[in-house]
Amino acid sequence: MRTIEKNLYTFEELSPELQAAAIEHMRNINVDHDWWEYTLDYYKEKLESLGFVNAKIYFSGFYSQGDGACFDADIDLITILENKLQCAADYKDAKNLLRWLVLEDNGLLADYKISSNGSRYSHERTRFVDTTSYASDCVKDWETDEILIMLEDLRLELCREIYSSLEIEYEYLISDEAVKGTIEANEYEFTENGCLY
Repeated sequence: MRTIEKNLYTFEELSPELQAAAIEHMRNINVDHDWWEYTLDYYKEKLESLGFVNAKIYFSGFYSQGDGACFDADIDLITILENKLQCAADYKDAKNLLRWLVLEDNGLLADYKISSNGSRYSHERTRFVDTTSYASDCVKDWETDEILIMLEDLRLELCREIYSSLEIEYEYLISDEAVKGTIEANEYEFTENGCLY
């Protein structure tokens, strides 16, 4: 057996050059676990409140072709149209369509969902709004088409918003400021050459 004595340093005690090296060496310390859970939980709740029920969110990121975010969900059309009305007072077609759907119960309510196109990627174009059965003959084709277009536009917007939020969070977590904060909060110690002890 032998005993080795080493001098250990706090982050603040390292030279600026060794601090920079320590930060670079520990760049991924904040993202080597499920750092995205809070953001995805937030968006699952948001999607639910907007009318996308039982959402499952998928993403990959952040610097490769095919990166992005998407989600699967059942669609509660009434809730989506009610939200549209609250967000856009001039969306009179949604108001009329909502009234018509509620009063007529014409078969449009339960038929919409988000489906996968079978891609191995997880970006906004790997899913699409689908309807498994069309409404009764009394529904004009343009009404079904308009609903699909509205839902698809909303889905794409939400996919982009989710991905952007994840990317912003990731970029912050790997920033010098965040890495330094984690080092200091955990009171990590370093050897004289700046290596983590």
